Amino acid sequence: MMRSAIVLAVFFASCVASASAQTSAVHAEAARMLAQACVTAPSLAGRPNAQAMCQCAGEVTVQDGSERQLTLFTRVFAHYPDQDAARDELRRMM
Repeated sequence: MMRSAIVLAVFFASCVASASAQTSAVHAEAARMLAQACVTAPSLAGRPNAQAMCQCAGEVTVQDGSERQLTLFTRVFAHYPDQDAARDELRRMM
């Protein structure tokens, strides 16, 4: 049990360090959008640390994305889970 807590603490600490190094507003918005979708996943229902896990996962996921990639992602993902609207937005941008 203690080992699991230590592993989680190290993992969350690395996420915080990674997040503080990331200053781009579009990176923050993309991470926020991913975390929001992640928290609503049925597999995370009832987990007390779901918000922190999802926020960390979102930040890690977007850390290597370019400004352009993440701008496109946030514009299309804003329509999630409406696939038709997301597809229309992607076509409009192209």
